[in-house]
Amino acid sequence: MRSTLLHARVRLALHNTPKERPDGFPVQFVGTDGRLWKQKVAPAEFPILWMLPVLERPGILRGVDPGATSLGILRPKVDNALREELRTRPGVRSVTTESGGVMIDIFYRWIAKIAFCYGVAKYGYGLVGKSALKSLVKKWDPHANHLIGGKNGLILPSQQHHLEPEEPLIFRVRAFEDLTDPGKRVLAVELRLLPLLETPTYIAILTELQDGSPTIPPDPGYELTAPKS
Repeated sequence: MRSTLLHARVRLALHNTPKERPDGFPVQFVGTDGRLWKQKVAPAEFPILWMLPVLERPGILRGVDPGATSLGILRPKVDNALREELRTRPGVRSVTTESGGVMIDIFYRWIAKIAFCYGVAKYGYGLVGKSALKSLVKKWDPHANHLIGGKNGLILPSQQHHLEPEEPLIFRVRAFEDLTDPGKRVLAVELRLLPLLETPTYIAILTELQDGSPTIPPDPGYELTAPKS
């Protein structure tokens, strides 16, 4: 996952040591004379902020069979003003930038691990220890969207969706009670990586709640505030 959020982490100085921060990222330029060349530009001038999956809501909440779920779409967040600054350099006709790849199986397992660990820390192993997320942490499942999805209104095959507004946070996570279709109570975890860069929000289903069990009280969650510049 290091390459997935590399540009964002460098822009926000979230590395442990300066040695982990590259001094620039490659950009391919096409000149007005047709010449092609690659040149490294400073992180502050590089237009791609992140490349992340946008997912449909978990299939269990939509009443969709596991086999009918999808893996979502891959969406970049680009600073168009910075891209235009590169394009309007003297002698430049166009620019091409690339982001670190996203291994979708690792990404789903990463979300499952964060959600499962938060659930255990919040409610104890007795309630969530048998969660199906536990198996997703260990082994990739091509139907992982049955339990892990998004909150951004994506419905495929249409790729239309929305991203929640920016928040001055590095990370946000909370648990909440939701209903499947049809109407079974479940305990879920909602998390958002780097909200200050208008990132997608993800939802992971921890466990089904037994009929007659107490309502899960509102969870204030955990937030990591962005450092002041």
